[in-house]
Amino acid sequence: MVRILKHGYTAPMRALELGANGIMVPHCRTAEEARQWVEWTRFPPLGKRGFDGAGPDADYALANPIEYLRHANEQTFLVVQIEDAEAVSCVDEIASVPGVDLLFVGPADLSISYGVPLQLDHIFVQRAIDRIAEAAAKNGKWWGMPTGSPDAAQALINRGGRFIVCGGDHGALLNGLRTGLDAHRGLHIAR
Repeated sequence: MVRILKHGYTAPMRALELGANGIMVPHCRTAEEARQWVEWTRFPPLGKRGFDGAGPDADYALANPIEYLRHANEQTFLVVQIEDAEAVSCVDEIASVPGVDLLFVGPADLSISYGVPLQLDHIFVQRAIDRIAEAAAKNGKWWGMPTGSPDAAQALINRGGRFIVCGGDHGALLNGLRTGLDAHRGLHIAR
């Protein structure tokens, strides 16, 4: 999965043609915007993605082209990030867009959008997450968000979340560097 920059058609196309199976779109604010991303990431009849067929995603033109089109539509997933109060206000419409597979909550940006920066347990943020979970369930879509602990992951699962992010490369690198630094703090240089 690749979290793309939101700058038009070439952003998802480059990632997909290089072999990404999933595209994550930050700050999807409307159903119209979600439909645009579906159009760019899916082949007809669902979308209008252009055919190349010569990249790694199509086995460098060795794949049967008709089979490749079918397979790409079946195996590519689209994640839209719900990170703004504006998106929460129309989350049912966003979730109902065919071709959107998953709603991903960006809790920090969501809290900022509601005017309660980084207060992730604030009632505004928690109600917004509940609305997102309800829209996902109603429309047969998965939803999820970052979790910082096994308890938070279980709480997400208990709310119906099925896309659990339990860590990432940045956190792993940072924790590894901190562990290494802490292990070496006691070193002394003899003079």
